[in-house]
Amino acid sequence: MAERVATPSALATMAAPSRRRLESLDAFRGLAVAGMVLVNNPGDWSQVYWPLDHAKWNGWTPTDLIFPFFLFIVGVSITFSRRTGVAAAARRALVLLGIGLFMYAYPTFDFATSRWPGVLQRIGVVYFCAFLAKRLLGVRGRIVLTALLLVGYESGSQQILNNIRKGTRIDWARRFTEDCHRLGIVIHGTFIVGLPGETPETIEETIRFAREINPHTIQVSLAAPYPGTELHRQALENGWFVDSGLVGTDGVQVSSLEYPGLSHRQIFESLERFYKRFYFRPKKMAEMAWEMLSTAGMMKRRLREGAEFLRFMTAREDQA
Repeated sequence: MAERVATPSALATMAAPSRRRLESLDAFRGLAVAGMVLVNNPGDWSQVYWPLDHAKWNGWTPTDLIFPFFLFIVGVSITFSRRTGVAAAARRALVLLGIGLFMYAYPTFDFATSRWPGVLQRIGVVYFCAFLAKRLLGVRGRIVLTALLLVGYESGSQQILNNIRKGTRIDWARRFTEDCHRLGIVIHGTFIVGLPGETPETIEETIRFAREINPHTIQVSLAAPYPGTELHRQALENGWFVDSGLVGTDGVQVSSLEYPGLSHRQIFESLERFYKRFYFRPKKMAEMAWEMLSTAGMMKRRLREGAEFLRFMTAREDQA
């Protein structure tokens, strides 16, 4: 039997990336857009079928899947668009940011009340970051990147977690963190002080919990009752608000809530105490020092982060 030999033109055709569109992805994109239109226009907003409304606090509904669907589409598109350069990706991300800002500002263009971290803005940021990771990092770099988890613990008090309907338990969080430590997965833990029902004792409980589970790094925030959220509604109904706004004139977040037995000043000051008691302890300082000695790059990074942290704490002291 004669053996078929590929011609140069055939080899070039096989080597060239296909320009055909992925029909299944286009169909999925169309379904996602149709779902977005449906959940944004469910008819009578006072009587919405539960699948067409977001979950109130925890859990999920089909509506909550629309945004992740778009991110999934973005990820698949990045994988197949091999000819896209960094400049083109940056331009696409900026277009998404611009359209998102325009949609929220129109027709008044009052940027003081615009929602900066909107849906399109977030998709634009995620797209560009994922594109850079796919294009610039090798397999090992992407594995390291995915091994870093951002975990929202929120609180170390089971009562506070129940108050915000977090849907989890402290012992689950503790076991999860232990498993991550054992597998070598790095955790950046996030906590919030000033949540509904907070007391000096629950704040202390959360600080002890953070020190016990010992994530690699932490971020501590003040509870922020943004308009339209469940926390904002609860604060209005229960009279938790104090006249301080959400952010100070210098851009530093301030505490705008207070509870019986816990003033907004105590909540504000607890954030600094949280950071100091987590980082300024022998075990954590030894971990950070050993990490800094591992490579020159890590040394520069930690020194830069330390300087930023000191500037942040200084700004908070000035705000106080």
